[in-house]
Amino acid sequence: MVQAEGEEIDVLTLATQLYGIAKSIQAATSTLMVEATTTSGIASPSNASEIQEEGKRWHEALPERPRWALELEAGIWRQLSNVGFFLHRYAPPIPRPPSFTRTIPITVSPRKEGQIELLFWTPEGYTSPFFSGSDSDTKNTASQTEYPMVINFHGGGFTIGTSMDDVRWAHACVSYLNCVFVSVEYRLAPQHPFPTAVEDGADACLWLVDHAKELSLDTNRMATTGFSAGGNMAFTVCMRVREEVEKRRKARGLVINPRSESPKANMEGIGAGDIVTEPPTALAEEQKQEKEIYEGKFVAIASFYPSTDFTLSRDIRRLSILRKDKGLPAFFTDLFDASYLHPPKSIDLDDKYLSPGLAPTEILRNSLPEDIIIYSCEWDELLVESERFATRLGSEEIGKRVRYRCIMNAQHGWDKSPLPWQGKDERRDSVYREVCNELGKVFYGTDWQGLGEAEFTNDTNGISTQPEAIPQ
Repeated sequence: MVQAEGEEIDVLTLATQLYGIAKSIQAATSTLMVEATTTSGIASPSNASEIQEEGKRWHEALPERPRWALELEAGIWRQLSNVGFFLHRYAPPIPRPPSFTRTIPITVSPRKEGQIELLFWTPEGYTSPFFSGSDSDTKNTASQTEYPMVINFHGGGFTIGTSMDDVRWAHACVSYLNCVFVSVEYRLAPQHPFPTAVEDGADACLWLVDHAKELSLDTNRMATTGFSAGGNMAFTVCMRVREEVEKRRKARGLVINPRSESPKANMEGIGAGDIVTEPPTALAEEQKQEKEIYEGKFVAIASFYPSTDFTLSRDIRRLSILRKDKGLPAFFTDLFDASYLHPPKSIDLDDKYLSPGLAPTEILRNSLPEDIIIYSCEWDELLVESERFATRLGSEEIGKRVRYRCIMNAQHGWDKSPLPWQGKDERRDSVYREVCNELGKVFYGTDWQGLGEAEFTNDTNGISTQPEAIPQ
């Protein structure tokens, strides 16, 4: 493997170098790889409506490839990706493994085949009945501490990847934040296309709140995080949880509390990101006999190089990349799109659970937490839409507290190097610590000094200048 001096190779790049192996196997399926459309003859649209029309034309032109062929191709890339991430996990210093796992039932999605697995990383001093092998219904009475929880979604275009991919991010969160980190093994396309991933993420959040007492979790300090497709889910899962809770409460004759519909909405401490229920008086006694009403609060989102606008065609997205050689390979993005956006001509590309950057203002204001952190990277086709979404979230109309940063001289997945001999990645660790510092202020208060300032030696470290909140 040849590596240019001073440049990092991420997991997707490693997989690209193994493309010849996958291509020979794929040929057996007798399906042609969709070639990337050249952008040399495409004029940049002059306004948003033209961009969206271009996106619709691109989406409608997607060939309907056989699902079995997509499943075979996705399976090949999953195996190659697993090799890269295995190397990533075992590069020194080796991060800690998960503390325990839990398989949860599927309740939100109508697609019931498969399963959802949760991987837990816990801080020192944490106790749980799972460690002793006792029954899962046993209450965790040994620990009186309620820990904030970070719920994470891995990347991979909703098609490849596993809940172990972000193990170094898990290690950073648990070490710096004294929190419980939960990585969600959501079901993947093409077997489980849109919106299954988002529904599984909502299921994970609902289950964690329902079992918070036995797991010593603080449901008033919940944060979602994610990378790439998982960065998309960090937003869309919050919206889907609110919708699901509202649906369930209405089915039981209860009322959810968006801030405009209930007197409780004006109470101190209740606001966007809260999920609060108020039973009618007639049901109060019955309610006491049932399990506790869901009551949780998302307080922050940390999203790394997320996809936020699927109305943009791949051609339009690629036009924005400053280093074309650093962009995501077309055979990856073609596979991701064909797998997740199914059936291709029936998906609304501006659906809020697909394109959170285009979600209605009221939903963004009421469903997302107040504190939002977005980190994009310079050589990425998702850069422009990430910046646009960050600006919109911080606008006066929505009013979130947004911290945005672009990592310079970095490509998509820059923090996932699979090369053990590269040693410690100072830039990745510094960025992770900086994001943890921001989450710590949300979890523990603005005076929290758990980490101190992140260490950046100078501008050559590849990180943009100190960001301010997105101007309103």
